[in-house]
Amino acid sequence: MFNVPQPSPCTFIVQNIENEVQCIFDGVLYSSLHFACSQSEGYYLLYISTGQGIFRRHNSAFTLSPGTLIFTDRTKASSIEVIRPPFAVSCFLLSSTEAGNAYSSFSVDDNPVYDVKVYSKIPELLSRLLRLTSDSSVPGQSLYKQAAADLITELSLCRSIDYENAILPPLYISSMKQLLDTRYSESLSLDTISNDLHINKYKLAKEFKTCYHVSPIEYLISRRIQVACDLLLATPKTITQIGIDVAMENTSYFVRLFKRYKGVTPLKFRMQKQI
Repeated sequence: MFNVPQPSPCTFIVQNIENEVQCIFDGVLYSSLHFACSQSEGYYLLYISTGQGIFRRHNSAFTLSPGTLIFTDRTKASSIEVIRPPFAVSCFLLSSTEAGNAYSSFSVDDNPVYDVKVYSKIPELLSRLLRLTSDSSVPGQSLYKQAAADLITELSLCRSIDYENAILPPLYISSMKQLLDTRYSESLSLDTISNDLHINKYKLAKEFKTCYHVSPIEYLISRRIQVACDLLLATPKTITQIGIDVAMENTSYFVRLFKRYKGVTPLKFRMQKQI
């Protein structure tokens, strides 16, 4: 991973490209970040999960907030100014011909910024790529390539009005996702959610997976792990306390699950990311 010195401003330079979709940074910024103009073709894809900032390219400025996606040509200099830290961002480098085609479809009116819809597959695909980054096994690489291909497809379609209307989830499924996003600290179950929404739990589970391509429980765990990452980097709380804050009171279980998703223990994650 690319380590970003904090809090001094720094410049992002990538020398080597190993994969057509390559994760090059996943962490938190507290200051500005500059993307140097590169002679090599390719595209930066950034997803902001926490904090607020401003993305600048040429004479244009775009507001960034949680859920914002940036897709920009790496041959053009750009920068991010952090307004409200901690600013959690994942950055990928895309270099295939398909990525170029997706960029052409995405960058309507030369706009590199997109507010990801609640029903979009993109956040889950990015999370999947992050989980698979360190998996060098043949099955792991195969899954990574599939997720990368699915991501590029989503990028090429996400500004399509017809596509957005076609995949718009029912209101109760959107409500279910909002519930999982905001009540992750509670001991939730499908029965609890079913009672709150007054809809059969099997129907909820099936339709949620149809819309978001991940089960409700898996989505909830991913949400808890993301919040845990933010707490590890933004607070001095102990591992045990953070586990409690995300409804994982059993510390051993929390550490084991965290390592499954992030590839390292919570303590090592904190040590690697905070500089």
